[in-house]
Order: sequence, then C-alpha cells, then structure tokens
Amino acid sequence: MPTSSAESSSNVNSRFKKKIEVKCWCEDLCPVFVSRTPENPSKKFWGCPNYKGEGGCGFFRWIDDEGVQKQNMMP
Repeated sequence: MPTSSAESSSNVNSRFKKKIEVKCWCEDLCPVFVSRTPENPSKKFWGCPNYKGEGGCGFFRWIDDEGVQKQNMMP
C-alpha cells in the first residue's frame, strides 16, 4: 500500500502511460534500439526495422526519457 498520495499517483501514472508507436517511412512499426556508440552510450532511439536488409528507409529518431521525440535525422 502506498505511503503517500504522491507515491500512489506516480505508481498509477507509470502503469497507464500510453505506449508511443512510431512508423518509419516504410510504414512499419519501429522497434526501440539502444545506442552503443561512445558518443551516445545507452541512448534509446526508434529505427527502421529493415535497417539490416535491403530496402530499409534509414528512419532514425532519438527518444528522451519521457518517450518524446527529440530529433529527426534524415539518412
């Protein structure tokens, strides 16, 4: 049982956060990837799910901690 109304509100908000769905220019749903570069270690981003195969569109968008886009970079 939560000990304060702030804790209770926080728990409710985290359980009911709407999942953001992003589509790339291929019209496919983008998974969330995690950067492993020294410049952006552990930074999350959406990317085209077809990036490894031929025909991927190169879509890429950073995600901040709240799940909101920060930047849209063209390939």
